[in-house]
Parts: sequence; C-alpha cells; structure tokens
Amino acid sequence: LNASKEEQFRDSPTKKMLDVEVELIVDRSGSMSQLLDDGGTSRLESCKNQAMALIESLKATPEKTSITLYGRSSFTQEVSSAEETSNMFRDTIALGNENLLDPLTDRLERYSRTWRRGCKPLLVLVFSDEYPAIPPNSFDTMYDVLAKFTRRTECQNQILVAFIQVGI
Repeated sequence: LNASKEEQFRDSPTKKMLDVEVELIVDRSGSMSQLLDDGGTSRLESCKNQAMALIESLKATPEKTSITLYGRSSFTQEVSSAEETSNMFRDTIALGNENLLDPLTDRLERYSRTWRRGCKPLLVLVFSDEYPAIPPNSFDTMYDVLAKFTRRTECQNQILVAFIQVGI
C-alpha cells in the first residue's frame, strides 16, 4: 500500500499505454495567435498548456520528450518537465506560414536512424489549428514521406502519427 508513485506508475495500465517515444510537433504560424472562444487564450497558449500537461503525465518515465515548434522555421528541444516546456514556449511568437513537411520528415528520419530492435514505438502528435499546411502541391509528398517511413518499419505498431486540431 505504501508503494512509491514511480512503482505504482510502472505497473499501471497508463504506463503500458504510454510506453512509447513521444514527439510533439506544434504549429506556431501566425494563425495560432488567434484567441479561442474563451476570449483570453491563444491557440498557441492552449497548445503550450496541453503540452505541459502531457509532459507532467509522463514525468514518472525516465525519457525526455521532444517538442518541435514549427512555422517559418522550426526548432526542437528535449524536455522532461512542465517548467522546461513552459520555458520553451516562453519567447515563442506565432508568426509566419506553417510548413509541416520539413519538421515531420526530420523527426521521422531521426527516429529511423536511432531505432534498434526492441526500441519503443514512436507516437508523433501534431498540433495545428487547421489542416496542416505543406508546401504548395506537396500533399503527395506528405503522403509519400509517411508511406516511405512506414514501409521501413519492422511492425505495424512501430509508429503512430496523430493530427490534433486546436481551436476549430
């Protein structure tokens, strides 16, 4: 009955469900500055809050989570606490156009280069406020990137990419 939180988490169904490598890819284009219906929170601020909550829920795991912020340009940082997540977003301004293709390709390629038999599956969560923009006439390219990557995986459960719309 006096098991530590880490021991309880290690044996819980939540741990088994979350036994994945997590990558968050967050849109920081200009449209993410729009306020949600509550009138006081921007779409980007909402993504920050959701990312912080997710990172806190993963806190009992030893792994860090990678967050990529993308817009006119992108950058990636590994975080392991809500505070680190908040700091990453602190000076982030929603600005420019979005281009999901480059950061998504980069993160998939990184996973592919480091993957070894027995590694955890990859869960990629893409947060955006609209249909993820890609360079003009590149929908087939996005499809090709995802299809090419999944063909290189060892099993069908090795990767999951989920697109989460914010503020729509």
